[in-house]
Amino acid sequence: ITCGFNSKSFDALWIENAKESKAYSFSHKEKDRVERLAEGVKGKNMTIRSIDKKEDGKVAPLLHNLLTLQQEAFRTFGYDLEQTEKILQSLYLEKGIVSYPRTESQCITKEVFGELPARFALIGRMTIFRQLIGMLPDSLPQCRVVNDSKVVDHDAILMTDNESIAQIYPTLSQEEKNIYGLIVRSAVRAFLPSYRYISYVVKGEVNGEWFLSSETVTLREGWRVLETKSEEEKQKAEEKVAKKASVLPLLKQGDTESIVSGFNILEKQTKPPGRYNPDTLAGAMENAGRFIENKNLKKAIAARGLGTQQGRAAILKNLSERGYFKYRGKKKTIFPTEKGVELISLLP
Repeated sequence: ITCGFNSKSFDALWIENAKESKAYSFSHKEKDRVERLAEGVKGKNMTIRSIDKKEDGKVAPLLHNLLTLQQEAFRTFGYDLEQTEKILQSLYLEKGIVSYPRTESQCITKEVFGELPARFALIGRMTIFRQLIGMLPDSLPQCRVVNDSKVVDHDAILMTDNESIAQIYPTLSQEEKNIYGLIVRSAVRAFLPSYRYISYVVKGEVNGEWFLSSETVTLREGWRVLETKSEEEKQKAEEKVAKKASVLPLLKQGDTESIVSGFNILEKQTKPPGRYNPDTLAGAMENAGRFIENKNLKKAIAARGLGTQQGRAAILKNLSERGYFKYRGKKKTIFPTEKGVELISLLP
């Protein structure tokens, strides 16, 4: 994916301002003359020329099918595709506490929707899930995941109405508990309110030069309170929140009292697309049509992708065991071997 990519260096200029003792920054797009710009704006007043404010929202993700559950399990726990599928098969065939796992659907029928309150109530009796189930509204909304026309052969993956769940759950392995937990969280998350936010894009002028700053302010977390993240993602999110000053909402068009107190020139480089891991490669296989230029082939591939959801784990395992690529690091980044590169060069 990174073959032939030529990285280019560039400079970015960030100027520092303050409003009510809170610092905030603007950036400049013209990267080829930042040093001259920096000296010309320091100590000057900034005039706020425009403020673009937009309220928007995002509805909860759909329920899990096999692929999306495999992807979330990898991002959250580092489980590869095959491992997650084996765990699911155990929870389905041996324990009987999740529905058919090899489904491509992310929606459920109205019939299954009618059974959900009883399933949630059953799980809510367990202490470990009581608080999670308690987040649900008193009456489940018939949201976008309830759609008979979007169900292909089997509904999305859900917990079943197994009356023995309270006795079965303590006997599960930690890996099985983790996957079961993702399924329950996904089911609850689907019926929570949307995430609402306001996005700000502010343009300011200093000494005849235009600068840009943007910020997103959360109005309501909604379903995002159940967004699963790895420990690294959680740490980055906490650091971002700690640094965020929420200053842009305080600005008004025409403001001129803001003085540029300093600047920072950052040396950056353009980056190639990231290397694949099991999560992103499975997604690329699902949507392989977007990488194909031939219109007829693109249309044919777009309908199904490369391989089936059930077979992609086996495809990756086969390629790895045959020595065409290797996994590296905790994130299981995929690197082609010499044998793999040679094979690619021979393909038409």
